[in-house]
Amino acid sequence: RKMYWLTEDGFNLLAMGFTGRKALKFKLAFLAEFNRLRDSLKNIHADKFHALCHQTYQDALPFYHQFTNAVKALIEYAVTHGASRSDIDPRYYKFVNARVNRALGLDNGLRPFANPTTSVHSSNINKLIRRTIRRGIDAREHFAIIFNDVLDAIDKYSDDNIDHDERKRNNDFAHAHKNDTRADRKALEPAQQALLNYLRGDPSYDFEEEDA
Repeated sequence: RKMYWLTEDGFNLLAMGFTGRKALKFKLAFLAEFNRLRDSLKNIHADKFHALCHQTYQDALPFYHQFTNAVKALIEYAVTHGASRSDIDPRYYKFVNARVNRALGLDNGLRPFANPTTSVHSSNINKLIRRTIRRGIDAREHFAIIFNDVLDAIDKYSDDNIDHDERKRNNDFAHAHKNDTRADRKALEPAQQALLNYLRGDPSYDFEEEDA
C-alpha cells in the first residue's frame, strides 16, 4: 500500500475537498477555530491600540498646559492694556478651545479619546497657539489682533493638514473609543501609521518642547 507524507497545511487542503459527515464535521471545527483565533487577535489588537491612544494623549498634555498658560498670559496682557477681565476670561479659553475642536473635527469633550494622529495635530496646534501669542505680545500688538491671529493660525493649520474626511474619521473614532466599542478599521489604519511614524522618530511628529 502506498503511503504519503503530508504537512499539516497539505492535510487541511486535502480534507477540505472530502465530502460526507466526517468531512463536514472537520470543516465546521476548522472554521470555528479559525473564527475564534481571528476574534481573539482582533480584540488583543484593539485593546493594545486603545491603550496606545491613551498614552499618546498623555504625552500631548504638556502642550495643552502650554496652551492654557499662553492664553492666560494673553488675558493678563489684555487686562493691563485696558480690557475688562470679566469680558475676556473665560471667553478666550472657550473660543480658542472650540476652534481647536473644530479644526480637529472633534465634538466637545472628545479630545481624551482621540486617535494618535489627532493627538499629534492637537499638540502641534497648541504649540502654534503658544508661538502666536508670544510673538504678538513681544511685538506689543493689540490684544484683539493677537486673539484673531490665534484663531486664523488654527484655521490655517487645519486647512493645510487635516481634510474633511479625516475630521469625520477622527470624530467617529473618538466616539467609538469613548463608548468602549471597536472603532472602524478604516479609522484605525491612518492612526496606526501616525503612531508608527511617531515611534520611529518622524520629525513631522515632534513632541519635544520648544525653548521658552
